[in-house]
Amino acid sequence: MTAVEDGGRALEALDLGDYDLLLSDIVMPRLDGIALAEQVRHDRPALPIGLIAGNNGGRARVGAAAVTAWPMISKPFDRRAICAFVADALKGYRREAAAITGHEPR
Repeated sequence: MTAVEDGGRALEALDLGDYDLLLSDIVMPRLDGIALAEQVRHDRPALPIGLIAGNNGGRARVGAAAVTAWPMISKPFDRRAICAFVADALKGYRREAAAITGHEPR
């Protein structure tokens, strides 16, 4: 797991490592979570993406297309909720990959 302070640093980290999931806040400096998710979807279409929306208007900044494009969880959340959210995002990715390739990824 790698934590970074903005979307630009997230892209840099993704270039340096191998990740199973991108979990990003929507409201960030330099490159927001929606722009980050769109770039990652373009560069790494197989990487599952989950977005975190704050109660400070993060959901209001998300267009209808983004709402349906990526799983989203709202703050505040507890450990159980975020663990379930991540598990669901990874299950969805595995189902999608299996439908395309005929087998589940690792």
